[in-house]
Amino acid sequence: MELQEKRQLYQYTQRTDGFPCQVMVLPDDEKFSFEYIWNILKTAVELQATNVFKKLFTKSWKTMGDLKNVFTEMDSLFPEPSDCSRWNDDVKFGMQRFAGTNNTVISLCKKIPKKLAVTPTMLKPFLGSDTLESALQRKRLFIINHKILEGVKSINNTVVCSPIALFYRRDDCKIVPIAIQLFQDKADDNPSSCLLTPNTRGFSPRCGSITRTPACIRRTHILDSRTSSWRGL
Repeated sequence: MELQEKRQLYQYTQRTDGFPCQVMVLPDDEKFSFEYIWNILKTAVELQATNVFKKLFTKSWKTMGDLKNVFTEMDSLFPEPSDCSRWNDDVKFGMQRFAGTNNTVISLCKKIPKKLAVTPTMLKPFLGSDTLESALQRKRLFIINHKILEGVKSINNTVVCSPIALFYRRDDCKIVPIAIQLFQDKADDNPSSCLLTPNTRGFSPRCGSITRTPACIRRTHILDSRTSSWRGL
């Protein structure tokens, strides 16, 4: 009887054609408390006020050095991120793929994709004592392919990359990037680069896009896990 009541309480509905289903009516047990909502609103107002103040004393930034001007030691709302001094470190970049916000997008590389314009000769300097073949056999190569972003339209005609990145597990067990290609198709203006610092800046924002939309919104907010549990009982 209780399970039947739960199934009636947690009903699905499709509010827009082509969009995933959502819960029809949010049960009271799933709603945020007044105190929680108040804290969110209060923090939002504080952030907006601080942001207005920052705009009065800072300019648009073009480099990481310019961005640091936004942060101050006395600012409790906008403290300087710890990664400001290590964002372009290869080990840190690789660590984020496994210990970051969305570690489900990286997988073991069993075969180099045909779309990735790399050769054994290109990768050899980054493979230590391994060859490309031995690295594959020893399961030391990992790959991220953001093909889902291919063809995505953007605001203001900005370019949206759909990158492929190859990672290698070194002898010290650190995962580091060894090749990044910013678009899916091979082209003269889309080489696979082993000059990692410039291209990590093109790759990381795309990871943020994947984390925010498919992982965070679609899998967490639109389709609530608790709703799925009750409906599946």
